[in-house]
Amino acid sequence: VLSFSFFYGYPVYQRIRAKNEAEEKLPIFVRSIAELIRSTGDNLYNALRKLNEGDLISSSLVKVTTFGKVIDDTISRYLTALVTAGTFEPKTDSWMLNTVFKNLMEMDKQGVLKYNVFTRLAEITDAYYDAIMAKKRGLYTFIGASILAPAIMTGVIVMTVYVLHSIAGLVQIPNLEIESTNGIAVPSGITGLLNFFLAFINVGNYVNQMLPTLELMIAETGVIFGILYAKSADGTIKNTFRIVQVSIVAVISIIIMQIALAYV
Repeated sequence: VLSFSFFYGYPVYQRIRAKNEAEEKLPIFVRSIAELIRSTGDNLYNALRKLNEGDLISSSLVKVTTFGKVIDDTISRYLTALVTAGTFEPKTDSWMLNTVFKNLMEMDKQGVLKYNVFTRLAEITDAYYDAIMAKKRGLYTFIGASILAPAIMTGVIVMTVYVLHSIAGLVQIPNLEIESTNGIAVPSGITGLLNFFLAFINVGNYVNQMLPTLELMIAETGVIFGILYAKSADGTIKNTFRIVQVSIVAVISIIIMQIALAYV
C-alpha cells in the first residue's frame, strides 16, 4: 500500500502543489502584464515575451521562476505556439489559470487590453484564491484529526491497557472452592462479581494476543484517514501520497505503543 501510494501519489501531489502555487501568484501575473501594457503599449505577445526574457540571468542563462513553474511553462508554450502554430490552447491543472489565459488572448485579438480590465481581473483571481484558502482553513480541524487519528487511537489503546492492568494488580481474588469446603457460604451474586474481577488477572495474556490485531487496526486507520485527508485537503483522492503521510504517523504510533506497553 505504501509503495503504490508513494509512486502513484507523489507526482499528483507535486502537480497539486504547482497548481496551488500558480493560483496564488496568478493575481501578481495579471498585474505584471497590466503594468507592462500600460507603460509600453505592447500587445499580449510582446508583454509576455518581455516577462519571459526578464527571468533570464545573463551570466548563467538559468531561468528564475517568477510566477511558479506552471505559469512560467504556460508563458513559454504560448510564445512558442504563436510562432510555430499561430494558436495556443492553455491546458493546465488550474481551471482559473486556463480561463484567465483564454480571456487574455481573446482581449488581445479584439484589441481591448485595458488597464482597468486587468485590475478587475486581478481582483477576481485574488478573490478566487482567498475563497479556496478560506475553505481550507475551515477544514483545518478535520485535517488535523485525520493526520492524528492513528496517534489518538494508540493513546486510547495504551490508556485502556494501563487501566486494565491497574485493576488486575489491585484485585485480590479469594479461592472460592477452599472457602466453600470450610463452610463459608458465598452468595451467588458475590461469586459472579468475583469471577468478573478474576478475568482481569489474565488481561496481560489476552492483550498480548490482541496486539497484532490492534496494530493492524492502527495501520488501517492510517490508510483510511489518509484517503479522507487527500479528499479534504486537495479535493481529490488521486493524491494517494497523503496516505503515505498519515501511514508514517501510524507506523510511529505503533512503535510508541509497543514501547509504552512494555512498561505497562
